[in-house]
Amino acid sequence: MAQQTTSSTLNDLIPVLEVCYQCGTCTGSCPITRFNPEKNPRKLINQLITTGDPSILDDQELLWLCTTCYQCEDRCPQGIPLADIFVKLKNLTVKEGKVPPSVRKEIEAIAKSGYTFPITRGILSKRERLGLPIPPSPNMTEIRTIVKLTTDFDVNGLKDTEEKEESKFQNVEIDIPDGDKGFALFLGCTIPYKLPQIEAAARFILDKLEIPVYDLPFGCCPDPNGAHSYNSTMWYALAARNLAIAEEKGLDILTLCNGCYETLNYVNQKLKHEPQLLKEVNKYLKEAGKQYKGKNKVIHLHEFLHEEIGYKRLKQLVTRPLEALKISVHYGCHSLRPKKINPPEDPENPQWLWDFVEEVLGAQPTHYMDEALCCGAGVRDINQDTSFNLMAYKVEQMERMEANAIMTPCPTCFLQFDAGQKIVLKNKDAKIKGLPTFYFVELLALAMGADPKQIGINLHLIKPKLNL
Repeated sequence: MAQQTTSSTLNDLIPVLEVCYQCGTCTGSCPITRFNPEKNPRKLINQLITTGDPSILDDQELLWLCTTCYQCEDRCPQGIPLADIFVKLKNLTVKEGKVPPSVRKEIEAIAKSGYTFPITRGILSKRERLGLPIPPSPNMTEIRTIVKLTTDFDVNGLKDTEEKEESKFQNVEIDIPDGDKGFALFLGCTIPYKLPQIEAAARFILDKLEIPVYDLPFGCCPDPNGAHSYNSTMWYALAARNLAIAEEKGLDILTLCNGCYETLNYVNQKLKHEPQLLKEVNKYLKEAGKQYKGKNKVIHLHEFLHEEIGYKRLKQLVTRPLEALKISVHYGCHSLRPKKINPPEDPENPQWLWDFVEEVLGAQPTHYMDEALCCGAGVRDINQDTSFNLMAYKVEQMERMEANAIMTPCPTCFLQFDAGQKIVLKNKDAKIKGLPTFYFVELLALAMGADPKQIGINLHLIKPKLNL
């Protein structure tokens, strides 16, 4: 039966792929192929078109090494939705029980606590030291209802953990003043539970700008790689739940994370333009006591600072320009792609953060080769060597141009460059010396006079050698 289902699904996809004329643009754009030549999109397409043989899907790495960076899809001259096809194929392998352990662990974590990472007492202690609030409690009944309705994942055995997990959150009723022009602050999973220093810097900036933000009982976005690849329907429904929570309060969403931005913005746009998908998603939300109406928008913090605040105003608040820094910018994939959801900047030639380095921070922008290349974070749990090879290659290009710092708007990319470099540097044959990495508003907070310890710069693993 599984074989028939697989063949049927592949037969649906093959007509879409048949317009491919094997130009190799997808393979030339694929970050994974650079270090794994035998794992490339053209190989998958060719085998599916010429043989239709579903056994190609038994090569787990060929599918799951895809980082969903969308470069293949955005650059395809035939307009083939390659990244979406890879997601559909991964959804199919999940139905057949072929799930990478790291992805299954992620879904279990979402079903257990609402987030992809364990919520530990240690991280809550670290948040307290940084003066950060305890996150609001996500409604696990809503989340588990959606997971149960959209997947085969067994949530029944997790019910006993609900009280234990939720005790680590706070239960508060959020009051929004009438006519308030604030935002629902969407922190995601990585920032509050792995990188609270990024949250501390962001809240410092938002306070300085007098921008009111509210913490709502969101869950995981969920992430546009693992969760989306596990089950697209679950991904849409859980994201729509988050959008609905902000809608209920009449708030737009301000997010600090590239992955959260892509998920929430992508789902928001798709639901607004695809009535059948909207109907299906709202069917699941209704069972969870929610409804998506499509009345709010999602904005990334870097977009907000450029478009809504403006660099002129930010510059006026800078008291300590970072003139000693020579900064290389890594945008990451998910704030700029895919093109079909109208990203705020041109993904092939983004400028805002480079301008931010010079115009706001007073530092020196340091360009380098392969600026748009993925950092490899999305496949770290699938193939660590490939993941770290990608990251180290990027750092090597930055160091060749004499950069002394990396700046990114993405917490997952931050982890890859900070913790990942620490691991790579343990190898005596490492080709890199190591560069300190900063989430972009950490640098803005420093330039505005924040005490480095107040915003947790001391928590970085690659320590800045410059006096900040």
